[in-house]
Amino acid sequence: MKREEKKALTRKKILSAAIALYSERGFVEVSIEEISKAAGVGKGTVFLHYGNQDELMGRVLNQLLETFDQEMEKKNHEIRSLQEYLELHLTVLSHHEDLYFYFITQRLLLGKSVNAAYVGLQAAFSHHFKQSLEKELRLPLDVVFTSWIGMVHYYLENRDLFGGKNIIAANKEKWLSNYLSLLNEGGIKQ
Repeated sequence: MKREEKKALTRKKILSAAIALYSERGFVEVSIEEISKAAGVGKGTVFLHYGNQDELMGRVLNQLLETFDQEMEKKNHEIRSLQEYLELHLTVLSHHEDLYFYFITQRLLLGKSVNAAYVGLQAAFSHHFKQSLEKELRLPLDVVFTSWIGMVHYYLENRDLFGGKNIIAANKEKWLSNYLSLLNEGGIKQ
């Protein structure tokens, strides 16, 4: 195996170990030592490839952003309505629910690169959101988007009150139906 291939494989092992541990226990609770042990490399090797834990966390979250963007781009030509976008958004988030849960609940305790990744992720969500509903939009985009993200984040941040893990998969249809009802019908009895 060539040197560059070996380095790439080591980076991938470290990143995979970090994703698994952050998804399981959160960003705050996991040390570089634990990540190096799970990846089967020395602690110095982690620092060699990622500099520091903040940089590694940022890379993990950028991986989440890349995955989301890839899924959205793959399905972009198939999305014909706001509902289809929201379904895809929840599907992608449900594949990474635990990592995203810890991301949104611990973000303010973490460094600059993590918070920059948060801004990037929300910008990507917003970009695809806008593309999926430009023809349908009667309300200002920021109101529609922040209402959606606010609802998703509320349920995730309080998932212990709403059934625990896998809350997205368990509630996807209900959330979509209720949110679209609020948008389309006003959700208020006259």
